[in-house]
Amino acid sequence: MYTTDQEVLDKIAIYLFKDVELKKWHEQVHHQDRFVGNFDGYEGKVICKSRAIDPLFFDGAEIKRISEIQSDWKSRILEEVKPKTYYLHYIA
Repeated sequence: MYTTDQEVLDKIAIYLFKDVELKKWHEQVHHQDRFVGNFDGYEGKVICKSRAIDPLFFDGAEIKRISEIQSDWKSRILEEVKPKTYYLHYIA
């Protein structure tokens, strides 16, 4: 049950020349530079959760968020919290 990543990869490598589908997925995982963004002919859709932060701070005795004080930060946070979607096409 317990093994290293390299041990798993070594076991997979034995079957790459026999299994076309396994080889395709292996190539896609290990050659990320072969992906391009393509909304029309995509093979993979990745939705990334936002990691936007609106920190708290003391304003005198009050605790506030930066977006309460800086309007440009508020508009940026509102835009950044939307999930980002990427459509990927694998080029061999």
